[in-house]
Amino acid sequence: MSDANALASALEADGFTPLIDHRDLPYGEEWRRELEGLIAGADVVVWLVSPDSALSDWCNWELGEVVRRAKRLVPVVIRPVEPNMLPQALGRLQLLPSTGIYTPEQHFPVLRDTLRADQGWVKQATILGMSAQEWSRSGKGTGNLLRAEALDAAEAWSVNVPRETPAPSSAILEFILASRRAHRKRQRMTVAGSLAVAAIAGLLAFWGLDRAEEAETQRALADSKTRDAIANESHALSALSDAAFARGNTTHALKLALAAWPRVGDEGRPQLKQAIAAMAAALPFHVSRVAFIGHEDRITDAAFAQDGASVVTASIDGTLRIWETTSGQLIRVFDGHDGAVTSVDISPDGTRLVSGSREDNTTRLWDVHTGVPVGEIMRHAYAVQDVAFSPDGTRVVSASIDHTAKIWDASTGLQVGVAMEHEYHVRTVGFNFDGSLVVTSSDDGSARLWNGTTGAPVGDPMRHADWVIGASFSPDGSRVLTFSRDGTARLWDGRTGAELLPPLVHEGQVTHGIFSPTGEMVLTAALDMKVRMWDAFNGGALGNPLDLGEPFIFVAYARSAEVFATISTSGKLRVFASRSAEQIWDTIDLGGRVGGAVFSSVGTKLLAFMADGSAVMLDLATARQNARELVGENVPVVSTAFSPDGKMLVTASFGGAITLFDVVTGEIVWRTAPEGPQYTGVGFSPDGLRIVASTYDKSSHVLDSANGTEMLLLVGHQDIVRSAEFSLSGDSILTASDDGTARLWDARTGKPVGGPIRHDKAVWTARFSPDGKRIVTGSLDHGVRIWDLDSGDQLFETFWLPMPVTHVAFSADGSMIAASTLGVPSSLGHHDKTAGGYVWKVETGTVVAEMGQHDWASSVAFSKDDKRLLTSSRDGTTKLYDVATGAEISLPLFVDSQTHFAVFSPDNRLVATASHDGVARLWEMPADLGQHGFQIACARLGQDTTLDDIQQSIGLEKLVPICGRNGPLPPSGMPLQ
Repeated sequence: MSDANALASALEADGFTPLIDHRDLPYGEEWRRELEGLIAGADVVVWLVSPDSALSDWCNWELGEVVRRAKRLVPVVIRPVEPNMLPQALGRLQLLPSTGIYTPEQHFPVLRDTLRADQGWVKQATILGMSAQEWSRSGKGTGNLLRAEALDAAEAWSVNVPRETPAPSSAILEFILASRRAHRKRQRMTVAGSLAVAAIAGLLAFWGLDRAEEAETQRALADSKTRDAIANESHALSALSDAAFARGNTTHALKLALAAWPRVGDEGRPQLKQAIAAMAAALPFHVSRVAFIGHEDRITDAAFAQDGASVVTASIDGTLRIWETTSGQLIRVFDGHDGAVTSVDISPDGTRLVSGSREDNTTRLWDVHTGVPVGEIMRHAYAVQDVAFSPDGTRVVSASIDHTAKIWDASTGLQVGVAMEHEYHVRTVGFNFDGSLVVTSSDDGSARLWNGTTGAPVGDPMRHADWVIGASFSPDGSRVLTFSRDGTARLWDGRTGAELLPPLVHEGQVTHGIFSPTGEMVLTAALDMKVRMWDAFNGGALGNPLDLGEPFIFVAYARSAEVFATISTSGKLRVFASRSAEQIWDTIDLGGRVGGAVFSSVGTKLLAFMADGSAVMLDLATARQNARELVGENVPVVSTAFSPDGKMLVTASFGGAITLFDVVTGEIVWRTAPEGPQYTGVGFSPDGLRIVASTYDKSSHVLDSANGTEMLLLVGHQDIVRSAEFSLSGDSILTASDDGTARLWDARTGKPVGGPIRHDKAVWTARFSPDGKRIVTGSLDHGVRIWDLDSGDQLFETFWLPMPVTHVAFSADGSMIAASTLGVPSSLGHHDKTAGGYVWKVETGTVVAEMGQHDWASSVAFSKDDKRLLTSSRDGTTKLYDVATGAEISLPLFVDSQTHFAVFSPDNRLVATASHDGVARLWEMPADLGQHGFQIACARLGQDTTLDDIQQSIGLEKLVPICGRNGPLPPSGMPLQ
């Protein structure tokens, strides 16, 4: 408390009015209300950073209130704190001081100037925040809303946010938006009357020019007021969309972004880059839902048609129902079983259904288009537990608790071959990829292989120590996965049944297990509440198990193999990236108990069937763009560059190879030996004849681009060399190193030129200006510096960033520089954005734009016309921004792996990315979102979408249709605002 008192005294002596809560209130609701009031009434919150405050639950609660109310937050370090101890809200801010601890003599002037900056705007934020709170407390009626000049001032305040200041809180934006709506309603008659007067005055122009001019003035004034009001409303809606996304509500975020875009009947609304950016943030993380309601009891099984356009469900109510997946509309009911239907499958050509019942002990075939039964009823002695079609659709197989599985002709229903017999109940059954074999699992503790035509046994039983709950073939049929109550899953030879690997062990019964669509991985779930990933070829565990805290988990892979989903019986759906096992959406609560789940055979549609008899389908596809993959070797690719003519692409790998690809064919032209040094960067000479690559071994290598042979070795750095680049003339090479220096080298002799250029910490990046007269460097010391090439002197002041700098770039005309920075990992995942990209004017040092990025940004590049900026990130996204505004203008390019580097092709038609999964990718230049993104959003949300479910919170006077016939308009050609 002594530190706080001393700081408060110093601030008071300097004219501030500091407030510290000295009262000894007991913890509880009263204490919280007192602090909420103090925070609400503060213009700026000075946060004293120490290990105690970083770890205190109460302090973190207070910090959350500060962030929620969008108060300006100034963190002052009074005790040393490890960066990983900082709450995520502080981790994104520039600490005072950035290193060391606060001392009054050295740092108080900086603190004073920071608190005085934009004091008027901050004071207005406090006033509006209190007004918004009072409006909300009074039931959001019209009596407490802003009027006339106060409203105009508040709207101007909301769209002119100073740098380094939090955006207005969602509560304030809702308050301003509701005020504008009410004001427009009040003025409607007034404006109409003004226009009528203006029209009459226009008629009087025949009798006097003054009257005509007055009419035109009145009309222009009315039009200007209307345009300003609509523009301010769109800004508020866009900001509210950002706030909704930050809370994890992507549906509301999309609706609000759509509402900010011009629509049919609302053509006067401006086209805002802010609205596009809000759309770009929310769209890739939105999951659309379709409900299937009609069964009278719970659903037991489901199967998608091959094209994903329809899905069939089986139910305890004794029926099968087929539905349209896009709308959830019921297509047909299949009614003929005498009791509960336990299993269903659709033929590969989509013309037949097969179903099995646990009560009438039969398997039945159905015509999909008519609902009429096909062939003979296929009978077992007891309940049927599982059914499946053969890959060619000519046979079906059924499993029963009568200890047998049977193969049937899919046209006639007649049995084919002999019954396949176990010693106890048969649980599951399925064909391999070509239909030549069948695998069964049984409560007798074994799984077995059988001839897919005759039913004859193949190989020895595949045994566990307890019931085998399931068995399935890998996609290529080479292996079989079994999982059991004995706590293990096992992998077997898919032709002989011989065990291939040691058991895959859980600490409880394994309840579910599947191969990935590529057959490379296995997912298992068990009663130990864990989901585990395994290498399907060597049985090794992939990463740490996912501890989901619930015992009954279903697991399913998307057929794209990019994502997998876990669903607990309590209804919690989680979606993970397959390679990294990173959860890529917030957990989705399906709103009830779940009985099972299946993925569509194409695409990423997931159907979960609920205990109440309904089902819900979620489209887990993000708006991801497809890429052409260039694979050199299975090691991380860390850097890539186009040749000057755009015909070749070179990549550098961390595993020790440089690879040259033909851009048109994707073929490898040459590749260096993989046992080379670990590379960190790569680039072409301006004439395309040489390649320079930086390495971990403290050197840089110059290679002949025709064949990859080494021409020159640059040695002299004392630590890792992070980047290397040729000058425009090709005579010099610039390198950056962890030894804290950048160096120039003669590109013909490999000798150093001049002395080193120094930073206080590692220099990760250095680049020539387009005219070759300047150098820009970026360092882990948070600094970006520009140097004169001839004299070696630093030009301009150092540009200081809140985080270490990973990459820098000059614009094509040399007037701007851009930098990317490391970010702070967040417990909130994708919803916590850190500023990963910055653009400055070189001569003035003024910031042009700041670009948001997920996690840390690994590279930055200007387009050739300097209008776009490309950033890549460790979270697997590559993003495109408008340089003038910093707005995100396209959907991100997503890779299920860390993206280390991204670059434009010389003609700006392609983007190349280098990723940790060992793949370089070529992407078509992403289209600006504009109409394209809004059309996707309407398709996701549904064509009859309105703002009905959020109208009250933002003061809308009536339902606002935003899709369908009132859908978003195509770009009008006018510039985005």
